[in-house]
Amino acid sequence: MFLKLFGAAFVIAGCSALGIGYGRKLNLHLEELRFLRELYRMIRGEIQYTKEPFPEVMLEVSSRIKEPYASLFVQAHRAFEEQGSLQFPQWFRSYTSGTLESYRRERGMTDEEWEQFLSLGGQTGYLDLDMQIGTLKLSGERWETWIREAESQIGPKRRIGSCLGVLGGVFLTILLL
Repeated sequence: MFLKLFGAAFVIAGCSALGIGYGRKLNLHLEELRFLRELYRMIRGEIQYTKEPFPEVMLEVSSRIKEPYASLFVQAHRAFEEQGSLQFPQWFRSYTSGTLESYRRERGMTDEEWEQFLSLGGQTGYLDLDMQIGTLKLSGERWETWIREAESQIGPKRRIGSCLGVLGGVFLTILLL
């Protein structure tokens, strides 16, 4: 009898933990969106005030951001120095897709958000500084839109995930008893 009760408690606790884990994944996604918005602002500010080329800005910014983005930006700077601006956008897209794909899935980034980040490598070809800053500003506004959407959805989704976890645990317990 006690064994069944302990089993039932563990099943309910395990399913509840799955619901809580879902809420945590939503928080990680929102945190990542906020970081990427700040990253775009940081890059735009560096270009605007230092007037340095994009690869130099990537190297400068890499010392102030978290991994795995910091090492990506250092590698991107090296690749730009070796390959030049013509091959860089393709290199950035393929290298980033290969090295950060598991990180992307872990953080719950959508395909649209990921495409927006991959397009960052294409920022090197602009001759006009104002055009480059404008494009980065527009990208930052897209991140802002995604953040607002995620913030409006996170509360209800987290509650639904927690409730479904508990209800699933209770259902399994009833089914197994």
